[in-house]
Amino acid sequence: MKVTFLEKGKMNGKQLSIAIANRIAETVNGNEKVVLLVPDDRAADTWDKFLWTFSQSSFLPHSIFDGSWNDAEPMVIATQFIPSFQGAVLFCLNDTPVERLTEVQNIVEVVHSDDDEKVAEARKRWLNWKELGAEIHYRQEWA
Repeated sequence: MKVTFLEKGKMNGKQLSIAIANRIAETVNGNEKVVLLVPDDRAADTWDKFLWTFSQSSFLPHSIFDGSWNDAEPMVIATQFIPSFQGAVLFCLNDTPVERLTEVQNIVEVVHSDDDEKVAEARKRWLNWKELGAEIHYRQEWA
């Protein structure tokens, strides 16, 4: 399994969301399915609205996961991990224990480096992934 820690620094909330959406768009444009794993229903609704409007020149077709995934949709937003997601690239924005995600082959962990608490959480997750034998990559993107 491959885990990429994507560090987003010096960004406000909207800039961070746009950067994540652009990264997801790159993945979808590469013909890969994407799951955006978010903390709760409120975050799912927020991302649902945002992904239709984040750019004037593009949009990301998607749905909020309701128990099934239409093969025609390249992306779903979900609040919990489901084993059927294992063939997709998983963008993890919540605190699902890494042990529950080991069936997924490609995971992106987003780290907002301007938040000390989030950095501490990311460090713990990095160590957990390392202990599980994941191939870990690191990429920085700054505003």
